[in-house]
Amino acid sequence: MKNFKSRSVSPSTYARYFSLINNYISPQIGYMKLQDVRSIHIQAVYNYCVDHHLSGSCIKHIHTVFKQSLGQAINQNLISTNPALKTIRPPVRNKPVTVLTVEQQERLIATLKNDTMGTLIKLALGTGARIGELLGLKWEHVDFENMEIHIVQGLVREFEFDEEKHVAHAVSLKLSKLKTESSLRTITLTTYLASVLMNYKKNQRRYMKRLGENVTVLTDLVFTNDSGEYLEESNARKKYALLLQKAGIPYIKFHALRHTFATRTLEANVHPKVAQELLGHSNASTTLDIYSHVLPNEKRDAIKKLEGII
Repeated sequence: MKNFKSRSVSPSTYARYFSLINNYISPQIGYMKLQDVRSIHIQAVYNYCVDHHLSGSCIKHIHTVFKQSLGQAINQNLISTNPALKTIRPPVRNKPVTVLTVEQQERLIATLKNDTMGTLIKLALGTGARIGELLGLKWEHVDFENMEIHIVQGLVREFEFDEEKHVAHAVSLKLSKLKTESSLRTITLTTYLASVLMNYKKNQRRYMKRLGENVTVLTDLVFTNDSGEYLEESNARKKYALLLQKAGIPYIKFHALRHTFATRTLEANVHPKVAQELLGHSNASTTLDIYSHVLPNEKRDAIKKLEGII
């Protein structure tokens, strides 16, 4: 973990792997010698996780830890084969994504002000960017001339890891460059979104001047809290929930705004490859797998176009 993963994954991913190792892997087979570990022992860990109702996604991450760590053991000539490759994992079933209807989306936008949360939600709906990516957005990443934003970093929680006590503690917030090439992307803004951002920037500048010199003001960040400091993701989610309530919309996760953007994009017959690049997915098949709920309408439209061929 320290030597091979700490600098190649995000802090949150590292914390997740750390937790999975300490809660599910070490308690089951941590006593075993490396050369004695067989596929059946790893399979027993997966079966234990299934019996204790861990999600298929969680078990997939546990398998990633096994596969990569044992792969490194091979590279270090500690073992000759990777027993994790001969196991059977439960299938990961994608849950149907929840999105705002067109009517709900319009109702939510109508209740939003041109303040921090209003602009954050509008930008999420209009770009499909993740909340961490938006909270890490700087004004230098906003190109008003070409009407686009550059997604290059995110606001993440830093962790401290106690190897002896097997615990991870969240300690502070920091800006971190995105780890994958597909996540680094440029998103074109609509005229409406560019106007929203420009007006918001003017209001933010006036507000920051009124704060005075006694506070830490991160004026280079697009979104901050009322004191001009990092806007915590958890606080943004709470405020978002209140705005949904105000608009009379049943609660759905903030991430659903990203799903809503993707759904509207595919409904508008935007090519899946373009949608993939806008969302920062590694390939178009991922986009189509997640948003397959849009495809039945596309199939019906395709059949209508084929009328009269036979």
